[in-house]
Amino acid sequence: MCVESQIMAMYAYIDDSGSDPSQPLYVLGGLILPEETWKIFAADWDHVLRSDPKIDYFKASEVWDRKKGPFKDFTTQQRSSKVDALADLIFTYKPLSVSTRVEWRVFKQFSDRYNLDDEFNDPYFFLFFALISRMVVTAMDYPKFSKVNFVFDEQGRIGIYARLWYLVFIKNCTDQVRSLLGGWPESGDEKMTMPLQGADMFAWYQRRSALGNLGHESHQRIWDLFKDLQLSVVLEDSHLERIAKDLSFPTQSTV
Repeated sequence: MCVESQIMAMYAYIDDSGSDPSQPLYVLGGLILPEETWKIFAADWDHVLRSDPKIDYFKASEVWDRKKGPFKDFTTQQRSSKVDALADLIFTYKPLSVSTRVEWRVFKQFSDRYNLDDEFNDPYFFLFFALISRMVVTAMDYPKFSKVNFVFDEQGRIGIYARLWYLVFIKNCTDQVRSLLGGWPESGDEKMTMPLQGADMFAWYQRRSALGNLGHESHQRIWDLFKDLQLSVVLEDSHLERIAKDLSFPTQSTV
């Protein structure tokens, strides 16, 4: 199903992958479709979840967990088949996808040079900032979209800080950029919000691919389809420095 030609609000459902300093890579990524299309997608996704063998929700990190989660009693073939069915549904809708990522090593070296408040001393703040910027550029490139809107997992770190971080963004952007933004970021329960489950799948595959750890060829097949749809930004030290300077964050030497 392709995006229709008339002008519509663009909704990006965003999820994170990688959550603590023991992880070498942090990823923020999601899928983009018009609001009305997401409603149809959600019904189709729910249908696949309920198809035999039924699962209550999808979370990529739990697919191969044999002790807990919705897949715990599944055979290997059942797990693969369910993931393939959900992934193929995503590709039927041909969403745009957007991702930003940063290595923990790169972020740590950068943050050591700055005196960041706790709520900003977080790789996901910089990924959040870069992702919104990427989405604004996308809105400029795709005139069929009228506004950029975001929905995050309310249980994740982004959900906790999204409104604060978004306020920082809009206070520091131009009037033109502000005109392309929709309402305040929304949040949802990942176990109940079907598009967030699709975003979770994309973010998981983006991270595993960047780490060179896709494994089985079935994963490679899915990632080959995802990567043809995506708009990706890799944050290096220069990107982090530019964001910090734009926001006038003080360096350690100035405090």
